[in-house]
Amino acid sequence: MKVFNFSLRLVIIFCLMIMLYPFLGLYILNKIVFVFVGVSMIFVLISIVLMISYTILAANKYGKLGAYKMVCKKFAVFIVCWILQMNVADVIMNYKARSEIRSELKRMDANLVTIKIDGNEIENGKEVFAALQGLEQVFRSRSRVINEVECEIVYNGKILHLLIGQQDVDRSQYWVYYPKHGMTGSNAIGGFDFEGNIVSQIK
Repeated sequence: MKVFNFSLRLVIIFCLMIMLYPFLGLYILNKIVFVFVGVSMIFVLISIVLMISYTILAANKYGKLGAYKMVCKKFAVFIVCWILQMNVADVIMNYKARSEIRSELKRMDANLVTIKIDGNEIENGKEVFAALQGLEQVFRSRSRVINEVECEIVYNGKILHLLIGQQDVDRSQYWVYYPKHGMTGSNAIGGFDFEGNIVSQIK
């Protein structure tokens, strides 16, 4: 019963967090997830210590096997809920990041935009800009990213910073990272197709 009550409370807390995520701004959501990951890691370390100590202390009452199973169940519930919550947060953050980038690009005039790769202006900026406007969700595969470069979209004195990585399997597909926010800078938020090597277009 104690394990059930603990599990129920934990599931309710995580569900409330997940329900709150869609209503938060990307900046606030990133901070919450960052803090949550740190706290969770501490909790995991403490849980391991408690698992060992509780198993020893509860052995007399429940028996070694019974005490160990009880602690393992609590720990398993936490891990499952944590993985679910992080995956939902990742999906929501990526969606919000893509929406933010597409909104920024929509305000720009393609004829007045300058695209820079690693600080150098590229020849076919209009084509790359058009490709970026087609930014969409991608499902991460086993392929890895090569030729990761910094992309600066300059418009009216303002700069939109992105990271672009070319896939090693399908060289026409590029993954996009959004370094403005910590979590979206380390995980691909989307991708686009572009025939050609963007890096080779540097003037």
